[in-house]
Amino acid sequence: MYNSYIFFLIFNYETLAVSLHQPNLPSSPVWNLNGIIFANESIVGAKPMDVFVDTKNSIYVLSKDKKQIIVWHNNSINPTQNISANFERLSSLFVRSNGDIYFIAGLHIRVLMRWISEKNSFTIITNVSPNCAEIFIDINDRFYCSVTADHQVLRRNMKSSSTNEIVVIGRNELGSDSTQLHSPWGIFVDVNFDLFVADSGNDRIQLFPLGETKGITVAGRQSPHSIIELDYPTGVALDAKKYLFIVDAKNNRIVGEGPCGFRCIIGCDGNSFQFNEPFLNSMSFDSFGNIFHTDSRNNRILKYQLTNISTGLAPVEANHFMGSDFSTPADLALGGTVPVHCVDTTQLCYPAILFMNAPTCRLPSFLLISFSGCLRFVPCPANLFLEPVGPYL
Repeated sequence: MYNSYIFFLIFNYETLAVSLHQPNLPSSPVWNLNGIIFANESIVGAKPMDVFVDTKNSIYVLSKDKKQIIVWHNNSINPTQNISANFERLSSLFVRSNGDIYFIAGLHIRVLMRWISEKNSFTIITNVSPNCAEIFIDINDRFYCSVTADHQVLRRNMKSSSTNEIVVIGRNELGSDSTQLHSPWGIFVDVNFDLFVADSGNDRIQLFPLGETKGITVAGRQSPHSIIELDYPTGVALDAKKYLFIVDAKNNRIVGEGPCGFRCIIGCDGNSFQFNEPFLNSMSFDSFGNIFHTDSRNNRILKYQLTNISTGLAPVEANHFMGSDFSTPADLALGGTVPVHCVDTTQLCYPAILFMNAPTCRLPSFLLISFSGCLRFVPCPANLFLEPVGPYL
């Protein structure tokens, strides 16, 4: 049914603080791989697309199936508030620090809507592109929208009386050069107004510094520094140190960045998710560093708890590491100062001595190399011989 809206503008001249968490994580964070079902289909309905955790650790889920905004306050395990949102095609979600909720709605005419917490009422902010996929509001009240079908990111200043949207990035045509996007999805704007875009169709994350229209590929395809391979990333977030965390949707995993580069942190093997064929759309941190993410294919919200506060070397699953900056382990071993840990068939690490120019590489065929405090996962070259020399760590 065609939706009709009266169009008007609401201006808010109060600049609000950052309203989402960028947690200060340990240098080698580890999350419990056995995620818990935070909310199932009976609570959030079919195909939840967005989850948002605000600075008070309130958790918000937009249910287009139930036409509700479902809220958990005060660390409750059960919903404490259900906000009826009787609009068509609910999508995307952003919550300000004052509790006001922004989302996209409308069947034919798409609009940015605001639920005003003090009044418990809805108002329309502005019309938006029919293809607006994800929204973000920066600390200067500027509204961003990734327009997937038009391969653009648009911006509008909500303090201005102008209703014009500015094309920040993109040319209304798909492409893969530094000024183009292909089906962009998740966006994140930090306090320096640097714009990060999940350039989904190009399998990469693009950084656009303030005022720049040429992007820097910081993860995925064509990145000069990242060896990680992405497949249709849909979400991007930053921690307090500006390390990236990426929802790698078609690889059914979340990858994170740290001092040692990128690694898989959730969904890294066939057993981690404990469900069949997940499809991740978005993620959000709480203040403790726990990760909440949507699994729209299985109609639920999952929570993964941060488990470690230390940074020491510990048994690690080999397939969590993306690769190495070095050509072969032998190159490092010649220096005589690089600790090397062999990965055995149980995927645990233990110290090993390197013997060069041996005819074979004994099983297993991978190494974890500790270099400048970082663990590197590399294939074992054919001329490298390994001999265990100590107990398991």
